[in-house]
Amino acid sequence: MSSLVTRRSNAMRAPWPYKIQTDEDTGKRQTRLIDHLATSLKKTVPGSHTYTLYILSTKLTSAAPLISPKPSANVESTLLSRKLLIFVAERISEKETLVVGAEIHEYHDLANETLTIYVSKVDTTGYRSDSITPTRNLLSAYMSFYSESEERSNKNLSPRRRVVRFHVFARSQPQYLFHLSSKNPTKRVLECSKLVRWWKSILQQNFVSADAQAKNARGWFFIPGVTNERSARMLINDMVSDETEKLENQFWKYGYPYFDTQKAIDVIPRFEDDAKSRWLRSAEDSLTVKEFWYLVSHGGEFAGSQFAGFFWVEVKSNDSRQTLEQGHSEDSIEEIGGLVIDALTYDSALRVLLDQNFESEDAAIKSTLFWKRYFTNLHDGTVSTGSTLSVLVDNPMIKREIQRQQTNIIPINNLQMSIKRKAPSDVKTSIPPPLIKKSKDG
Repeated sequence: MSSLVTRRSNAMRAPWPYKIQTDEDTGKRQTRLIDHLATSLKKTVPGSHTYTLYILSTKLTSAAPLISPKPSANVESTLLSRKLLIFVAERISEKETLVVGAEIHEYHDLANETLTIYVSKVDTTGYRSDSITPTRNLLSAYMSFYSESEERSNKNLSPRRRVVRFHVFARSQPQYLFHLSSKNPTKRVLECSKLVRWWKSILQQNFVSADAQAKNARGWFFIPGVTNERSARMLINDMVSDETEKLENQFWKYGYPYFDTQKAIDVIPRFEDDAKSRWLRSAEDSLTVKEFWYLVSHGGEFAGSQFAGFFWVEVKSNDSRQTLEQGHSEDSIEEIGGLVIDALTYDSALRVLLDQNFESEDAAIKSTLFWKRYFTNLHDGTVSTGSTLSVLVDNPMIKREIQRQQTNIIPINNLQMSIKRKAPSDVKTSIPPPLIKKSKDG
């Protein structure tokens, strides 16, 4: 059995458009994100593992709009934001080592009842007990926590949100969170095509199914510089049967969720630590969406044979009610679990992590121990014994099934080299030079 005890510490009290159920209302404790992740890992990760789950999040605080308001607009922002660091460590040969980490930014728009989620970073150390890492399982569990219709449609709650939007920028890098892990020979860094296909498969796992339409979910994927879906699929080796493609196309649309003629600054959100924000700053205000993506296709991330993929997923609630409770409860923020801290402490904790060394297994073990001590002492300078959660995984049958499937895999022809993104001279564009600002970071 997993240990599901987490210490509530210093949680922020803020307005929210629904009331959370209490133990008296339901007869059981309301599910937190950390509990949901642990339960999912325990059920879905193949093999036998002993994990420790860490979550570090900021308090929900007021934030500037993700899209710049028009000069004439005089609307007070109703956006609350928070950052999360989620880590999984695994006990290997009686010693614990961090194996995967993710940083995610959440933006809760109270007025529009919308939750926007930006996946900022995902990284692995390369250390694991076998070939299995819980990266895919962790990300899938996080997405399902906010998108499962069963939770959203609970009639005893006002809807937590009517729309959930996921934003993913899939760009291959040797390391994001674990310093020097790129020098670990056992770390598998996915190159561009494999990473984009990997992210697409994770999103499909959560949202593409026979009842996808019932979930009111739809998605977009786009590789700047690649003009059509067939070329994009060939580039990332994602060719499927006609029947499968028909099912996927009920959900996927190749392109982006904006109109070409719209002004980029009016519809494309600016996230912290997001390359699109840099490109938006370097462009004129009159730049259209189509012109913006042309600029992106010739940015540093697309130099030479490099490319990246962009994903958007939107999930709408099935709840047909048009009104929400007007009162705001102090106990209305859904629980995350782990440690909740202020933004300055969060930034310091992230710097501490980035200063660690994951070049070798010995270094990774020492860095994990240092981080664990730092993490558990963040709350008021004292050790918080309930801030982490242990997960015991024992799924030998799942592992055997995966191994059986792998032995039956038919090799796929590598079509990537036959697809070339258009060179700048081949792309027809109407962008006048004055629209592009002269900027070092552009």
